Amino acid sequence: MPFPKGGHHSEATRAKIREALARNPKTGRPVRDCQTCHGLLSHTCSGSVVDWCSETLKAHRERGRKYDKARYSNPERRAKVRLANRKTKHLHPERVAECRRIRRARRRGADTDGHTRAEVFERDGGRCQMCGVILSPDNWHEDHIVPLARGGSDLLENCQATCPPCNLSKGARAA
Repeated sequence: MPFPKGGHHSEATRAKIREALARNPKTGRPVRDCQTCHGLLSHTCSGSVVDWCSETLKAHRERGRKYDKARYSNPERRAKVRLANRKTKHLHPERVAECRRIRRARRRGADTDGHTRAEVFERDGGRCQMCGVILSPDNWHEDHIVPLARGGSDLLENCQATCPPCNLSKGARAA
C-alpha cells in the first residue's frame, strides 16, 4: 500500500512536534520517522522492534487480522492444525508441561530462568523435599517453595521436587 511522502503530518507540524519532543524530558530519545510512510513516530510506538507510525501500525494489524481470518476460517486447515497440536502434545508431554509452567509464571509476573523439571529432580536426588520419600521419575510434582500466587519466582532456587500428597496438601502456602 503506497503512502505519501511525509506521512499524515505536514512538514510544519512535523517540525513543531519534533521540536517539542526534543525538549520533552520524559522521552529523552531522538525523534525518528516511520520506516514505511516517513511520517513522524508517536512516542508510544517508537520503542518497538520496527519503527512505524500509528497509522502504518493500524494498517499492518488490519492486514494481519484479514490473513488470520482467511487462514483459520478454512475447516480443512483448522483440522490439520488441531491434529498437529494433538500429536505434539502426545509425543512431547514434557515440553507441553514446561511451556505451561513458564506461561503461568510470566502471567503472574514472576522471574523465570528456564530450568527444566529434570534439573529439579536431579538436584534433589529424586527425593521428596518435604517428607523424604523416594520419588518415581514419572509421578512427582515440581513445587514452588514460595508459591507463584504469593509472589514467588520460577527460579531453580525456589523449586523443589515433592511427592503429590505433600504438594497437594501444601496448597498455596509457603513451605
